[in-house]
Amino acid sequence: MSRKDARVQAFQTLFQLEIKETDLTIQEAIEFIKDESIDRLLKSDRIILRMATFEILHSDTPKKVVVNEAVELTKQFSDDDHYKFVNGVLSNIND
Repeated sequence: MSRKDARVQAFQTLFQLEIKETDLTIQEAIEFIKDESIDRLLKSDRIILRMATFEILHSDTPKKVVVNEAVELTKQFSDDDHYKFVNGVLSNIND
């Protein structure tokens, strides 16, 4: 399975868990994006940010690749123009 396919599968799985209101914790991702405004994010955006943040901080995949894939997932699964927000957040993570 390609990394892109794995990301899509991870997104779909995490989205299903989020809908069922399962408490998902990827500690490093949550610490980065934890904020009182986090509940205002769409579930899809929140999941994509968690996945990408974890991958940036804990893998050897180039940050540019992770951000690009997250933007593509956001375009596919989120509202119009939300990819700009996701891109901005992820671009500011210091890996």
